[in-house]
Amino acid sequence: MPKPKSRTPMIDFHLQIPTKIMDWVDEQINSGFYRSRTEVIMDTLRKEAKKKEEN
Repeated sequence: MPKPKSRTPMIDFHLQIPTKIMDWVDEQINSGFYRSRTEVIMDTLRKEAKKKEEN
């Protein structure tokens, strides 16, 4: 991959995010919030699949 000549706007944007927000995001990830959301979505999809099989 060729090296970008300049940083992307996205990276500049991330550099401007206050550390308080980054700490909060880390807390959410570490508390399992994102994992549990994924599990809820997967459970919903499984229930939908079961309904389709029964019909």
